[in-house]
Amino acid sequence: MTGKLSAAQLAERLPDEADDGPTQLADRYPQIDAPLRIEPPPSMKAPARNDAPSRDAHIRRSAFAPAAATIKGDVLKALGAVDDPTKFLDPRTAEGSKLRSLDRAVPDPAARGPFDTKISNFRHLAFSSRRAGRRETEAQAYFSIGVMHDNEGQFDEALRAYGQFLAVARDVDDVEKEALAYNAMGVDEMAAACPAKTTGEGFGAAALADQSVERLEKAIKLHERHLEIADAGGRFAALTNLGLCRGALGDADGAARHHQDALRLAIELESSSGQSIAVGNLGSLALRRGDLATARPCVEQHLQLARSLGDAGAEVHAHLKLGHLAAAEGDDGRALAAFEAAAAVAEQVGEIGTLKRANCYVGVARGSLTMDAMFRGLADRVRADEARWAAEAA
Repeated sequence: MTGKLSAAQLAERLPDEADDGPTQLADRYPQIDAPLRIEPPPSMKAPARNDAPSRDAHIRRSAFAPAAATIKGDVLKALGAVDDPTKFLDPRTAEGSKLRSLDRAVPDPAARGPFDTKISNFRHLAFSSRRAGRRETEAQAYFSIGVMHDNEGQFDEALRAYGQFLAVARDVDDVEKEALAYNAMGVDEMAAACPAKTTGEGFGAAALADQSVERLEKAIKLHERHLEIADAGGRFAALTNLGLCRGALGDADGAARHHQDALRLAIELESSSGQSIAVGNLGSLALRRGDLATARPCVEQHLQLARSLGDAGAEVHAHLKLGHLAAAEGDDGRALAAFEAAAAVAEQVGEIGTLKRANCYVGVARGSLTMDAMFRGLADRVRADEARWAAEAA
């Protein structure tokens, strides 16, 4: 027994093309500041994608996990001493590259056997289907290979498989699959350029190496091609991804135009979820630009939409953003109220990592209020003493 399935057996799991309806997003609750993936049609029977880690998972893993201190100590030991620790934050430095290499997941050797067997099965299916003239099945096999590599974080290998999927889609003039390929390849270029931050920061929230800039420029071309041929749902994803790419490259005006176009399309489609994503991305972009007047109404509308959709994770994140906005505006009372609201929702839904972080912000806001009150009291006392001294001198 080799553990392999025959081409006929695999073909049964990958039936011919069917009418699967309009484009759907891969995530039930897409996050703002994150690329949007398109869900393949059910008829493709593609392997399930691993769920993207939530912000709470990022926070728990990076800051509040019991092993966090040990892990950080091991990383610092591996990196060695350096005069300027900020160099680790810049991927263009040798220190930054070293930290990035340490952050890559090490595959479990014991898990490679079944994975390699599945990849081999799909490659065998693709080869035999091509020889038999079953181009649809060949394309589906290539896409399945891409998803499996995505799940392992092997984006270059996934891109090669999606490139083969795209070639077949073009050969058979299947526009739907061609659009799916452009989206998959564009998102993988984005993921390779800006790996997910363990702090839960938004997409492209750090300095970019030259290679990352090149990959984002490739992603832009792929998403532009996707935009040209996609249906309405696909266009929304393409516009959102283009906005994220241009924002990461520092083109704030271009990013804003794409997110505004995405918002107009979501309104036209009467999609509350799409509107929530678009206004949330506009708010995040404005906040990074320091445009607080624009950021506040966008984040407030994002919060309202998240509540209506029952997206508790987005609601918590919106409260946190409003807290940071108020703190930047110097309104510590408003910041405290927003952070307390974020903590309350996080506790209700069991987001323990986010709850701990929100409570930290609550403490800082309360401290700022106490300091302000103390300094106001001191100022009032000084003014009273000065007035008394002036009266006594008279």
